[in-house]
Amino acid sequence: MANPADAEFANAYRPYDHEGMMFVDLRELSVDAFSAFVAATRSAAHTCAQSHGTALEGVWSDLAQALAKDPRFFGVEQAV
Repeated sequence: MANPADAEFANAYRPYDHEGMMFVDLRELSVDAFSAFVAATRSAAHTCAQSHGTALEGVWSDLAQALAKDPRFFGVEQAV
């Protein structure tokens, strides 16, 4: 992420369980922050494909499909 210390992103990455397990909670992200997250995942997927081949292709595909189901995704696609 361009600025993971930003309060909006910090909340998305905050641990929520008793063991401090980190996961991403995108529910509260604005359209702009969601767009930045999608851009970061696309960049990471591209980098992974360039350096690791298709070993993680299914994981990135699953993430892309999940992100595309979010209503904010339409705004991301319009901006591209």
